[in-house]
Amino acid sequence: NTQFAQQLNKLPRVKGKINKTNLLKKNKDYKKILALFEFLRKYESIGYSIKVIEQAPVVDEKLQRDIYHNILFNYLVLKGYLEDEADRKVPTPSKEKRKTLKPKFIRQIIEELTEDYDLPDVEVRKVLIEELTKSQLMKEEAEERRRLVAEREQRKKEEAERIRREKAEERERLKREREAERERIRCEKEAEKERLLQEKMERELEDRRRSGLFRAELQIFEDNLYDRVTERNEQKEKEVAALVDFADAAEIVEEEEQRRRDEAARERQRRQEERERAKREQILARQREIEEVERLRREQLAAEEAARREQEEREAAELAARVEEDKKTLAPVINEITLFHSSLAGQIALRAAKNEARRRAEEEAERRRRERHARKAMKQ
Repeated sequence: NTQFAQQLNKLPRVKGKINKTNLLKKNKDYKKILALFEFLRKYESIGYSIKVIEQAPVVDEKLQRDIYHNILFNYLVLKGYLEDEADRKVPTPSKEKRKTLKPKFIRQIIEELTEDYDLPDVEVRKVLIEELTKSQLMKEEAEERRRLVAEREQRKKEEAERIRREKAEERERLKREREAERERIRCEKEAEKERLLQEKMERELEDRRRSGLFRAELQIFEDNLYDRVTERNEQKEKEVAALVDFADAAEIVEEEEQRRRDEAARERQRRQEERERAKREQILARQREIEEVERLRREQLAAEEAARREQEEREAAELAARVEEDKKTLAPVINEITLFHSSLAGQIALRAAKNEARRRAEEEAERRRRERHARKAMKQ
């Protein structure tokens, strides 16, 4: 049903034998088209036939119940085996097999019967199963809808009844709670009244008892007032005397402590002065040592300088003596050098003349040799 297929359907079909031209043999696209055409011409049918038997079986209640029982039995067996962890383990090690599977997709679902049986197996099975179960499914769906409606109505009634009972129970519970609260408040008020009355009676008894005790105590206080005043005055005098003694003792202790602090300060001052004096003595001794070392170093340098000067004077005298001896020894050589230098120009001119004469003699010999060769060549 594609546009391309509809266009090709209007064109004439290829008949007879195909002449394989260079275009069909060498062009890769036309070559593939020719191979596909030859493959399709070999098959006039799909290679198998399909026999369709139309029927509409009715699934009765007994068969349906047996199917449900079978499904439930399989489920219970599987669940029983999966409850224990040990039953889930495979007793033998599994062998890993890898295989590439090409998924199959249902690209079209046919919703009604068709007279065209040239269909794939998957679609044919889909059509047969749907046609066989369509009426049963519709019947089951209708029954299920009626059952669901009845169940929904029943649930609504039960929910309304439950809500009514809960409201009645809630009202009864609130009523009982209010009555219990009123009774509790009344009992608390009566208990509070009794407690206040009891506390009032106890306070009156305590006041009477305390008033009698107070009068007795007051009489005892008046009888012992003079003795207590005298005793208190004596105690004050003793405390004053103790304070005076404590102040004198504290002053003596303070003076002793101050004296010890002064002695400790004088001792620290004396030790500090001794350490400073020892440090100054060490510094002076170190300075005297440094001055002594410096004096010895200067004396050593002066002695070394005198020895060096004496050595230089001795070496200068020896050098002058060696120079005089060298002059006496080299006097003939110097005379020879002077004579050589004075006669050097004449010797150079003489050597140049000898070289010129040698060159001329060589040229003359070469000229003669050439003449001999020329005469020999002329004779030949």
